[in-house]
Amino acid sequence: MRPVVKTICILSALMLIVAATGFAQRGDIIIPTGAEIALPPGTKLCADRYYANNPGYGVLNFGQDATRICGAVIPVAFVSLSAYHLNGKVTVQWRTATEDNCAGYIVQRSLDQALWQTAGYIPGHGTTMQEYAYTYLDELPPSLEIETSLFYRLRQIDYDGTIAYSPVVAVNIDGAPPTVALQAAYPNPTSNSISVHYTLPDASSARISVYALSGQEVLSFVDGDLAGTGEHFLSVNTSSLAPGGYLIVLFSGDTQLSQRFVVRR
Repeated sequence: MRPVVKTICILSALMLIVAATGFAQRGDIIIPTGAEIALPPGTKLCADRYYANNPGYGVLNFGQDATRICGAVIPVAFVSLSAYHLNGKVTVQWRTATEDNCAGYIVQRSLDQALWQTAGYIPGHGTTMQEYAYTYLDELPPSLEIETSLFYRLRQIDYDGTIAYSPVVAVNIDGAPPTVALQAAYPNPTSNSISVHYTLPDASSARISVYALSGQEVLSFVDGDLAGTGEHFLSVNTSSLAPGGYLIVLFSGDTQLSQRFVVRR
């Protein structure tokens, strides 16, 4: 039997709740899209998880150190990840929505996704619910310049030694221009989030939208991280969507590609 988890959707009522110096509640705190909540100093906020500051959610500003929270801050949540090759160098870019006890990121490359080598290291931001963007420039040795493609991933390390891995993205090295492509989204069916992999041939603008089968646009992402030559990863938060069928649509120039997915609770 699945445990019953209380979910608290915070609207204007939260403004009244956090005005008090003490507030404790078990369950999840969800900030709806479009809402922006600032916690005043001295606030005590307690929940199991906080869903905010992420595509599909609103903004929850924890304010000064006087604001105290308890419960599990969502671990490192990758919003996007991309990599592209130019002039003998691979630029790896990623963005996180939240980080929990994150010491840093080891950038790894591979020829076959079986044997991985360390390319470099970027420090993390510890525990935060603020969105951060990262960039690592991997200058390839001559031996790799003759390869047709490389694979990249992030090995994320916590201060306590816990390790987690990002999705994998591929990079063309041989100069052959990639084409616009949208791979099958996963997991499908999904409940809270779905991963989208897509490829762009150049740095032209790109937009990803989620539509209900009725044709209504329910989510949209337009961001610098969405565009650029090579393969990209985007995590789409679906927790605010009602159960049912949806379409993920990639717009790039004159090209429009779509994938269908299902949300279940």
